[in-house]
Amino acid sequence: MHRIVSLLGLSALVAAGCRASPAAPSEPSYRVVVYGDSTVFTTANARSEDLHVAVLNAATGAPVSGVGVTWRVVSGSAGLGRVQSVSDEAGLASTWLPGAAEGAYRVEASTPRLQGRPAVLTVRVVPPPQVAGVSPASISAGGEVTVNGASFSDVLQENAVYFDGVRGRVLSGSTTELRVRVPTCLPSREARISVGLGAVMTAGPPVAVHGTGGTAVDLAPGGVRTIDHPDDLSCLRLPGGDASAWVLVVHSTADGARPPSQFQLQGLAPHPVTTTAIAPATPTSSFESAWEASLRVRERGLGAALAPPGEGLAASTPLPSVGTQRQFNVYEGNQQFSRVTASARVVGIRGVVYVDDEAAAEFTDDDLQYFANVFDDPIHDSLVGVFGEPSDLDGNGRIIILFTPRVNALTPRGSSSFISGFFYGCDLVGSDRCSGTNRGEIFYALVPDPTGRWSDARSRTTVRAAVPPVLAHEFQHMIHFARRGFSSDALWLSEGLAHTAEELVADALDARGETSLAQSFRSPNYGRAQQYLTNPPGVSLLGEDLPGSIAQRGAAWLMVRHLRGHHGGTGLLQRLTSSTRTSVANVVHETGRPWRDLASDFGVALWAADAPDLEGPLDARYTFPGFNLRQALSTVPGAYPLQVSQLSWQDVLATGAVGAGSHRYFRVSTPSSGDVPTVTWMLSGLRGAPLDASAGLAFSLVRVR
Repeated sequence: MHRIVSLLGLSALVAAGCRASPAAPSEPSYRVVVYGDSTVFTTANARSEDLHVAVLNAATGAPVSGVGVTWRVVSGSAGLGRVQSVSDEAGLASTWLPGAAEGAYRVEASTPRLQGRPAVLTVRVVPPPQVAGVSPASISAGGEVTVNGASFSDVLQENAVYFDGVRGRVLSGSTTELRVRVPTCLPSREARISVGLGAVMTAGPPVAVHGTGGTAVDLAPGGVRTIDHPDDLSCLRLPGGDASAWVLVVHSTADGARPPSQFQLQGLAPHPVTTTAIAPATPTSSFESAWEASLRVRERGLGAALAPPGEGLAASTPLPSVGTQRQFNVYEGNQQFSRVTASARVVGIRGVVYVDDEAAAEFTDDDLQYFANVFDDPIHDSLVGVFGEPSDLDGNGRIIILFTPRVNALTPRGSSSFISGFFYGCDLVGSDRCSGTNRGEIFYALVPDPTGRWSDARSRTTVRAAVPPVLAHEFQHMIHFARRGFSSDALWLSEGLAHTAEELVADALDARGETSLAQSFRSPNYGRAQQYLTNPPGVSLLGEDLPGSIAQRGAAWLMVRHLRGHHGGTGLLQRLTSSTRTSVANVVHETGRPWRDLASDFGVALWAADAPDLEGPLDARYTFPGFNLRQALSTVPGAYPLQVSQLSWQDVLATGAVGAGSHRYFRVSTPSSGDVPTVTWMLSGLRGAPLDASAGLAFSLVRVR
């Protein structure tokens, strides 16, 4: 796969004859919303917890990175840890109160091009609550208890009462007394009561709890149970048994781009509490993927068609002969096009290869015939047979492959990855939608540049290796753009289908024994999948923030691989490509299954499919039919990288967040000897708060043995 580099800014490459596109997307506006608690508690002169906001695209609601956020205190006299911050990969920005006297402080977060009002958070500097006594001293799960003390909040809902970390329901109270409903899920044990105002918490005396109820999970090895209703996630009991093991999966089944969903996973057994904090790693990007993602988004900004697809765009263009010259507009970024003159060098069955006259000497005839041949067969026939016919706006019955140094120049010198080629939907619309249109099906590719004339040096060998897989990928984008009415789908599904095209060409090459060439089409997908599986919760499958990441592309390819294995194979791929629905709505309509089921089944399959230590039969929905993912990824460097956090069979409190459409994995095993108790599990919001229904969190339990 390509080497990785952080996103670099695209500079304006303005050449003589450039024209600005009238369809250039306008600068987006943003909303800033509170992420997490809107009221944060701290004690006098202590640093507060971080205050978080999410920056969202005002039109789509998707999180946006790289946006400056300005913070200021609008009520109360206090400083801030930072007054300027920048939204991260999840769209989040933060600051904190370094320390202040008791009182309330209102903090406002704003950003340029803000739509609506700034986000407002409150920091309450309070004395710690005091617990003087609890009655009765022996209680039953689901019963009531009275907590006496001091410095409780006079705002009832700000008080939280915990029983060994499990949050009860405060029924009534004052600053000195709280009446509380005991959680129904507590096991029989001695539990310590604590009272909290946010993160400011004080422990009280222990009480004897008589536990009742709870749903016992009874699964044979290989069995899976998925729960997605918040009420059913509050009390799940795993039996001790002898040498049993479980994998617990937290899923985000959100059906659109959103900030990561926070959760708390708690297990209770008669042992001390251990806490596991989960910090997602930062997804990486490459310059090449960033460029391509920007094209897909710009295609959405081209506007609505003024005529039905294919009508009135161009008159039929005669098929050129070798040596025919013509001019092309080549997109250079920053809404600019340059004009180049190129000559036809090969006229193939499915494609015509043009070379920019400026680089005419950089290719041999054999090089160009190779590109024509590999496009004719297997790329064209393999992909048209699955995704459908491309458009033919210029009426020449061919796809134009234009090799031009303008593609080389798109990659800044010194970058750690490079742009091999691209398709841009501008060419398939009229000049009313994009002034630089060539009104025909065109793929743009780089040229050999052994002396580094146009960018970093690229050899003929490098170009021969790099272009064919990208040609397959971009040809799928070309088909997709036309078949869905000259528009683009969501980033994840668009890229998932295009990376699948690379795999399909690899399958065709394998079938005729060209295994080495097949691997060049196949292995980049495996590398992207490894990136994703290294840190699934830190990746939003449904994220729309440019440039996306290599890991997100790996997730998208894996998801499409799972979907086609269960819901119609190549027929599903063609339906997804031709549908005018977008993203999750497209997938749900074409599979006929709810997104929450599709997302959670996929999440379980990433661990369970062909798991070497899984004892017992696995339902087929949790597999990749005809594809051993673990074995496939072993063909590229590194072991199967899925990260699973090991938890002990005792009290556990794990907190974390999971990106939209992704998953977090835990494993727990019973001790090998001794009295093994039942462990009670609860999935909730942070600090035991109710789950946010819009987050779409679900929980799967997989019995390993």
